[in-house]
Amino acid sequence: MEVEFTDDADYFISYKGYKFNYSSEKIDASMQIIPIILLFETGIWNQQTDVIICREMKGFFRTESNFGFTFDLFAASFYLLTRYEEYLPFQPDLHGRFPAEQSLAYKNDFLNIPVINTWVEALKDALLQYYPDLKLKENKFRHISTIDVDNAFAYRGKGLLRTIAGYAKALMKTDAKAMAWRTKVLLGKAKDPFDCYSLQEEIKNKYGLEMIYFILFAQRTDHDGCALPESNAYQQLVKKLSAFAEIGIHPSYYSKENPEMLETELKLLEHATGKAITKSRQHFLRLSFPETYRRLINAGISEDYSMGYASHPGFRAGVCTPFNYYDLPEEKETALKVYPFAAMDITFSDYMKIQPEDALKHISTIIHEIKKINGLFISIWHDRTFNERWEYKGWKDIYIRMMEMITPIEND
Repeated sequence: MEVEFTDDADYFISYKGYKFNYSSEKIDASMQIIPIILLFETGIWNQQTDVIICREMKGFFRTESNFGFTFDLFAASFYLLTRYEEYLPFQPDLHGRFPAEQSLAYKNDFLNIPVINTWVEALKDALLQYYPDLKLKENKFRHISTIDVDNAFAYRGKGLLRTIAGYAKALMKTDAKAMAWRTKVLLGKAKDPFDCYSLQEEIKNKYGLEMIYFILFAQRTDHDGCALPESNAYQQLVKKLSAFAEIGIHPSYYSKENPEMLETELKLLEHATGKAITKSRQHFLRLSFPETYRRLINAGISEDYSMGYASHPGFRAGVCTPFNYYDLPEEKETALKVYPFAAMDITFSDYMKIQPEDALKHISTIIHEIKKINGLFISIWHDRTFNERWEYKGWKDIYIRMMEMITPIEND
């Protein structure tokens, strides 16, 4: 709905429509929250963020209101959405990332709840009690299935040197099966283990999925193990995927510090697809504020899907719906739309090291929380986790069961 802001008290008092007082001045006949100073200051400072319970919800930035809110939900939302705490000093992890364990949400046990959405629902209920004839839009639950293509193939498209190195590694481990399998794939007598893309297309069509592939299209480094962008097999795969799903860039590990590398990868992928690429997700979820998002904006990216933690499921920005990135040092809203994800396969398999069935319980809880507020659930799966013969056995079935949980299909 349209909203007008004013700091003219006389105009506010005389206004005959719906109104909300976000100031310390007492004005009769209007709902009010007395603000803390955060939204009226510039700069980045350590903030007092003691968590309290209000209306059976966790919140912070204690204040007063005339309708039962005891924290400043506007300032608290801003704090989480801007990732304010990630601009403050922190101890990065091995990949230079802000660790989930250092976040306010993790420390206070609300990482698995889209708290901003729950606050908005509570505010909506309060507004409707105060203004019973107020018409508000109802949201609908959505799911976007995203798949990161980190490798593309286990054996194909790797180039001569990497193929020889693969044989040597298998030989050192006396792994005759791996050597034989690689040979059959390269001779066209067997399907590559990671080539489950036709299955993914079938699942997409069966459940009517919104699907995005994030393609790592870069030269090999110690953290980038993708097929070579110039390989015919990889080029053909990218064309196949772009025919039935949306395509985004998966900027390589070191592109976070190198904008030229990002732009090169983006141009190569656009050439391969024949389409403009405007969606992105950072490889290894390497985000640094504000540098990463500024570089994405400069490269022409309008949507980012990196907002989440690798080590834990949940809501890094406290929300399950898209929002525009706010550049805190510049004090301005940008056109970059941030799409937060809530669950990722390798969070459970590689970081938490739990079994697929236990992961499904976590995913079910997250879906339940999002459905309660009719939000957007974004999941991440990887090319390698659809493979049933290696260490990710069972994860493909969890993906399918997750889809059934979201959109039940009647049996024939």
